[in-house]
Amino acid sequence: MEEIHQLPFATIIKLRSDIAELVIDGDIEVNLQMLGLIHEWLLNNLDDSFSVMVNRINSYSYTPEAHPHIGSLKGLKAIAEVVYSSATEMVVKDLANYPREYPWNVKCFSARQPALEWMTVQ
Repeated sequence: MEEIHQLPFATIIKLRSDIAELVIDGDIEVNLQMLGLIHEWLLNNLDDSFSVMVNRINSYSYTPEAHPHIGSLKGLKAIAEVVYSSATEMVVKDLANYPREYPWNVKCFSARQPALEWMTVQ
């Protein structure tokens, strides 16, 4: 069922009707408009209750105005962050502390498979 969708700055892989993997391209800064495109795709292509695995294989950042909107989606039940360094894990933890409309259920993993397994039970 895996479907690959390409945005100008990211790849979204629909793994199941309720789970997607997001891989943002390297060396970019994600702004509010880009984040809006990601959110729009998730809301239009996944079940009403869904989870996202963010595969942080590439290095990128977010603009300050995008920070409080990251993952602020009705129906987003879990975010699994696959991180490849302790520095990236610290960034994720900092982002998780931003106040947002919908609370985050986020967990960091050092490999893709455990992240997928965790998302299937959320």
